[in-house]
Amino acid sequence: MKILVAADGSSHSQEVVDLLGRLRFPDHAEMEIISVLEHPVVYAGSHGIRDRVTEITQARQRQAAEDAVEETRKRLAGCQVKVTSSIHDGHPAEEILQRAETMPADLIVAGSRGLSALDRFLLGSTTERLLKHAHCDVLVSRPVAPSSEPALGERLRVMVAYDGSPAADGAIDDLVRLPIGAVAEVRIVTVLSLLKSFRMDILQHLSNEWAREKETAEKAALAAAAKLEAAGYDRVQVRIEESDDVAHHLIELAGSWPADVLMTGANGHSRIERFLLGSVSTRLTRHAPCAVWLTRDTDGND
Repeated sequence: MKILVAADGSSHSQEVVDLLGRLRFPDHAEMEIISVLEHPVVYAGSHGIRDRVTEITQARQRQAAEDAVEETRKRLAGCQVKVTSSIHDGHPAEEILQRAETMPADLIVAGSRGLSALDRFLLGSTTERLLKHAHCDVLVSRPVAPSSEPALGERLRVMVAYDGSPAADGAIDDLVRLPIGAVAEVRIVTVLSLLKSFRMDILQHLSNEWAREKETAEKAALAAAAKLEAAGYDRVQVRIEESDDVAHHLIELAGSWPADVLMTGANGHSRIERFLLGSVSTRLTRHAPCAVWLTRDTDGND
């Protein structure tokens, strides 16, 4: 398993790196820390002044990048996997995506927003480009309140938004590969979409098709749970929910638990009415109260 960790020194990137320590990874996993320098263009002053300002700015940025990489390396010391690093020049999203392709990476890890000495290189727009264009999974941090810091020995809480699609199955496969079965608590949640306008939900509940759909959803979720249990997960729960707003319901469930990580497919395309459409996964990555792990079709059909 190859993981590309974007580091800019911001609190957001540090939070997601700390989460990596709780997730744990197989001994053969490899991590690369990447930091990107996006050099500003200086327009004011004479050529001599512009050149000098550019030189000073670039030197400061490079030092900040080196500091961010070193801090990230220290935070990853407990992961006990091979860790390398690289510093690139260019557009942050493009450089990260290109490096992820050439590795090739199984997972890109990034902060939801960068506010660092590197001129805020991980802006929300950059993170969204990673989520939209990466060929692999993307794990994005969310701000963590001081009161929500995990207690010593507390289990990692992972919620999987599951719809039976290849991308959702990819989330289960990712968990199978992680050696966290004994320290994690997993909730597999399927939310069936209700049509409440004109009280259409009443007709849905009375139809045989709805009963079959619910049965199919439950069987698929239970099969996913059995796969995790066979991989050593000793606390797996399945929940079948109903809502007229799937994304909002998932966000509320993640917050009320509370989850540490919400895993969701980049696209839903399953027999359960494709409940995880792209718009749903986008809302989850923007508004979930926890880190979001966006998974893609393991067969590359995302």
